[in-house]
Amino acid sequence: MAYTDPPASSESKTIIVNTVGLTVNSANSTTYFYPNELDGPDDYNNVQVILLDSETVESMTKESNKIQVKVTRRSLSTSMQPVSIVVTGGFDWSSVVVNDDTSKNEADVPKGIPIDTNVVIGILIIIVTVILVVAFVFICIRQRKEKK
Repeated sequence: MAYTDPPASSESKTIIVNTVGLTVNSANSTTYFYPNELDGPDDYNNVQVILLDSETVESMTKESNKIQVKVTRRSLSTSMQPVSIVVTGGFDWSSVVVNDDTSKNEADVPKGIPIDTNVVIGILIIIVTVILVVAFVFICIRQRKEKK
C-alpha cells in the first residue's frame, strides 16, 4: 500500500501527517500480519508492504477461504486519504477481500478548496485601498481643473 501524505508543518514532531494502517488476516483468524515486518501498525511510513510466503497464504485460505486485506484510517488531518493497494502472488484471487475502514470517513469527495480568510481580507483591503487612491487622485485632478 502506498499513499501521498500531505506535507507536515515545520513544527511537527512527526513526518507523517495522515496515518493509514494496513493489515492482512484470514477471515476467521485473530492473527494479523502487519506491514514492514512489524508486530503492530506502522505509523511512520506511507509505503507499507506485507510479504507472506506460500505456506502462510495456503494455511490462511484453508482456514476460512478468504484473506482480508484491511486499510484503516488511523489518524487523518484531511477529510480523505486516497491509497493504492497492490496484491500479487500465485493464489486464487477470488479468496482476497479488500476492506476499507470507513469509520473515520467523512466523505470520499473533497468538500471544496479551503479558503484562508486572512487572504480574503487582505485582498479586500487592497481593493478598497486602490479604489480610495483612484478616487482621491480623481478628486485632486478635478479640483486643479476648477482652480484654473
